[in-house]
Amino acid sequence: MARRYALVARASYFGELLQERTVRRGDTLQVGGSSSFAVPLPEGVPYLARILWISATTAAVRDGAGVVHHAEPGRDVVVEAGPLELRVSVVEQFAFRRTEPVAAAGSVAWLLVVVMAAALTAQLYWLEQRQCAIAGSLLPGLPDLGVWVAALVAPLLGAVVAGFVILGAENTRRALPALGLPVLALVAPLVYWAGGFEWRSGSEVMATTFAFCNDSGGEQGGTGG
Repeated sequence: MARRYALVARASYFGELLQERTVRRGDTLQVGGSSSFAVPLPEGVPYLARILWISATTAAVRDGAGVVHHAEPGRDVVVEAGPLELRVSVVEQFAFRRTEPVAAAGSVAWLLVVVMAAALTAQLYWLEQRQCAIAGSLLPGLPDLGVWVAALVAPLLGAVVAGFVILGAENTRRALPALGLPVLALVAPLVYWAGGFEWRSGSEVMATTFAFCNDSGGEQGGTGG
């Protein structure tokens, strides 16, 4: 890529900066004697300097006495008139990125998270509306709910954790081992069964947790929709 240069003119008075102006290639500038770059001039001096680009990297600086100086990269021109000083520099221009580039991977990941959250919310609402009907058809015949809870909840949590790990990882390939979490979670019901644990039967849960389903309001909430 070809380098681009700009010209910077700084005028100072007794060492204090008065004005600073950047001149793009192709433009001209008169310092003093003009409203565009006004500086205090000594008596009898029409202007402090006139600046004109003569090539892609060189600017001609004509001082008030008519002497022409050449400003180039790394070679500044200084024009003095008593306490007034003008420094002309040719500097390279750089492009600064104002915003970070759009990360497609990150955008897709967050879109998937939003879609999953919306789908989960819809499913939870559907289950809430039909909880009595579902509980009445599934729970009474189960001798111990602990095995089923371990068999369903543990892999589900493992899948959710694995999904968030993969979606949030900078290197997806390194995060792929997280897919083993749902498979590893299948050991949970075996541990529960081998440990001799016992929770509650489906009939007990139906009689306590879902006791409201026997009321008229509960029946409407369970069968409605």
